[in-house]
Amino acid sequence: MKFFNIDCHVSVIADIKKIFESLGHTVDSWSLSGHRWVFNLPQCNSPVINSSNWKNLDEKMVEDFYIAHKNELDKYDAFICAYPPCFLKLFEKFNKPIIVIAATRYDHPFTNDVTRLNWLEDSLRNNKNIIKIANNQFDQKYCEHFLGSKWEWIPSLCNYTGSQYKKNIDKFIVFSKFEIDVPKLKYIHQSQLGRYTWKDLYSYSGIIHFPYNVSTMSLFEQHTAGVPIFLPSMQYAIELIKNKTPIFSEIVFPNNLPERQANNFLNKEWLAYCDFYNGTVQTHQFNNINEIKPNEIQFKRDKEYVIEKWANKLQEIQ
Repeated sequence: MKFFNIDCHVSVIADIKKIFESLGHTVDSWSLSGHRWVFNLPQCNSPVINSSNWKNLDEKMVEDFYIAHKNELDKYDAFICAYPPCFLKLFEKFNKPIIVIAATRYDHPFTNDVTRLNWLEDSLRNNKNIIKIANNQFDQKYCEHFLGSKWEWIPSLCNYTGSQYKKNIDKFIVFSKFEIDVPKLKYIHQSQLGRYTWKDLYSYSGIIHFPYNVSTMSLFEQHTAGVPIFLPSMQYAIELIKNKTPIFSEIVFPNNLPERQANNFLNKEWLAYCDFYNGTVQTHQFNNINEIKPNEIQFKRDKEYVIEKWANKLQEIQ
């Protein structure tokens, strides 16, 4: 099958592309991401949608997109939408299968526009051409909670880096969107690395995450590469949240909807669905960063499980 994709995130579609191509399919992708250089992805040169206006997606843009690209894109058998899922709207008029992958909250960027959110949710509930997938359990439950329909959970794989863990630097990398007060002799913040390669990153003792979200592609990249990964335990994470430490700062997108506020999800029930708390990504957990010691136990990914899940799903839509 021939698939087409437009995406604002480079890693999700890179993961899908590698899996699909290993199964004998092709995936063409136009990128709206500023990080497309990582995978040498072609820029989206559509006269209708671009990196500056995609959040304004509405019915007029959808109609203009179809008119501009209907002949060019009609050759594809199916479409893929990952980040953001709302791009499914661009492809509905082709009346072909659309694989929607919830890799983060599906409602972005419509959380503060109820009219467009209802427009999106109508398709997610009623369009029979949509194949509903979440690449993490949290988004599976989030989609099911708000949409009332079944979503299938197929974890990420991220074996596209071409690098494996090989320690030669006795320091830990701290992955965090905020500064952490740690001894400089033992830790280095990711912001100090500049532009680095995966090989460079995987040469340190391990990587310590203070998560900003429930699932990140970098976690899967590192896990698949055999990197020792360290995260706050669930109990410690709850304590950090209570102390206003800005972890899980992107658990939801900013919105004015009472039922979608961050506090509704910053609890043990919802955090238990995180990749690193439900065992999808196996990690070493800590209650104090200063107690972390080198631990080179390498967990193994069940790569065959992920590929088999996708193989079965693609067979259903052929």
